[in-house]
Amino acid sequence: MNARKRKVLKLDENRKFTVVEEPSKIEKDIKIFSIGLASEIGYSIAIPIVVGALVGVWLDKRFNTAPKLTLSLLFGGIILSFVNLFRIVDDIIKRGKK
Repeated sequence: MNARKRKVLKLDENRKFTVVEEPSKIEKDIKIFSIGLASEIGYSIAIPIVVGALVGVWLDKRFNTAPKLTLSLLFGGIILSFVNLFRIVDDIIKRGKK
């Protein structure tokens, strides 16, 4: 696939015009996809861990079992985070093979 780049004039800090190549639509789409993927991975790791810890603290206070439930749910959140990460990576690999 040969993506043709448009040439545009750009004013630099020395008030001189230079000719630069504008990124193609494909390059822009790849950047947007990469940002979305990084966000998805970050949230899929952070949310289960934080929710597990917070629910564990709440349950420990309610049933007076500190720190058993907090640690259990924290480790459960970590395991769930890795499962989510492997699912995302597997989905990307499958999309790449198509």
